[in-house]
Amino acid sequence: MIYDIVNDMAQKYSEKICIKSEIKDITYRELSDYMSELASRMIKDGMAKGQKVLILLPNSIEYVVSFFAINLAGGVAVVIDTKLNDELYRIILDNSVKYIITNQNGRQKLDRIFDMHRDEQGFEEFNRLHTYLDDDLLEKNFIQPISNSRMKCDEDELDAPSVILYTSGSTGHPKGVLNSHRTLQNALKNYCETVAIHNEDILMAVTPFFHSYAFGSCMLAGISSGATLLIQDTFNPRRILRLITTEKATVFHGVPYMYNLISDQIRGTKLKPDSLRLCISAGSPLSEEVARDFYNLTGKVIHQEYGSSETGTMAINLSDDPEKNIKSVGKPLKNVSVGTEETEDGSTLQIKSWGRSVGYVGNEPFSEGWYDTGDIVTIDTEGYIYILGRKKRMISVAGLKVNPLEVEQYISKHPDIDSVMVKGCKDEDFGEIVEAYVVRKLVNLSEQDIILFCQGNLAAYKIPRVIHFVGSLPQSSTGKVVSKAE
Repeated sequence: MIYDIVNDMAQKYSEKICIKSEIKDITYRELSDYMSELASRMIKDGMAKGQKVLILLPNSIEYVVSFFAINLAGGVAVVIDTKLNDELYRIILDNSVKYIITNQNGRQKLDRIFDMHRDEQGFEEFNRLHTYLDDDLLEKNFIQPISNSRMKCDEDELDAPSVILYTSGSTGHPKGVLNSHRTLQNALKNYCETVAIHNEDILMAVTPFFHSYAFGSCMLAGISSGATLLIQDTFNPRRILRLITTEKATVFHGVPYMYNLISDQIRGTKLKPDSLRLCISAGSPLSEEVARDFYNLTGKVIHQEYGSSETGTMAINLSDDPEKNIKSVGKPLKNVSVGTEETEDGSTLQIKSWGRSVGYVGNEPFSEGWYDTGDIVTIDTEGYIYILGRKKRMISVAGLKVNPLEVEQYISKHPDIDSVMVKGCKDEDFGEIVEAYVVRKLVNLSEQDIILFCQGNLAAYKIPRVIHFVGSLPQSSTGKVVSKAE
């Protein structure tokens, strides 16, 4: 099972530091102990096998302990963006969540949502949530350890659900992507057989773990390799650069806008991340300007990594050539097969991997054949993949995916708006930001009115940063609004 990596590393590297944070450091033995302790507490509190448990935490020791403890107790971890607001209520109901692990900020958010929905159907279920707060998770309560029978599993249990990672989907609402213990183990095997993470490595773990990229490539890969995670709950570029230099971090899993802001700090502080041996970027396309600027300042190549919540990591560019890394997301991971299918949009990338997720929550499982990524690509004779575009309109804000349809549907609820179209707009710092074209019924409706309408209901990164008021929106022959991005 996926939690076995903790027990294995605890036996192999018992007193080695597993996680360093601003609060404390813990060893692999301590991680194993905390995992077992929390799992025992949840079982004592009545948590049944297969029960879904929501993790509403930033990157922290408690986050890592929670994920593995939930799985050890036989539960399923539901992993979401901590910035979600009203979407959180639907996720809790859709998954029949009865247990939540969070902090004081999360508890306050839950209380606000609690007040907003007290008159709605399903409220009573929401009202019965069992909450664990993070400041209590690392306290020893001397509970009887989990029995060996609860920890044993047979081959069939490897296909039991392990984690649900939430991503924006084509329906306009966040979609839960389900992974089993087996698919997580296979995805981890694919990654670690391709990317050499060593037990001597120190991984800069600041990209949020709710992001499938950081969850798998940083958190799971780091722990399964016996490395040290240097955990930070927020991205402060000056602090991150100083931590990299003082702690001698060797691997950084970032997103493009992080590298851009770190470059600014290098110019201002003269500090250089000389200890880094692997600089990896994913979540959104790596711009030529960001990659070249970082290379010129540091001599370090930013290696593009490519994947999705549905597929896990599919490819990585490990070439030492900065130009090739700018142009290509690299070659497929070991044990991942790729191909193309010709469509009217171009050659779409198809992948096949045993590390691919099981499917979406509430839908039929994905077929065991080829998976259509929706990306238009070319593949050269060496096997390098070049992304040319997408069939879908997804927006990537600093690596966080925004479904335009979800934003359009919410803004359309405003009584003074006739119609709206949302697309991505290029941005120097975040790669893309959300841009909206609005046809208003009331001429006095302002940009600020729309922003205020969205606040508290949409995650901050989903709220349009650029708003245009227009007389009409382009329509197809069937009356469908046509995105300018299409």
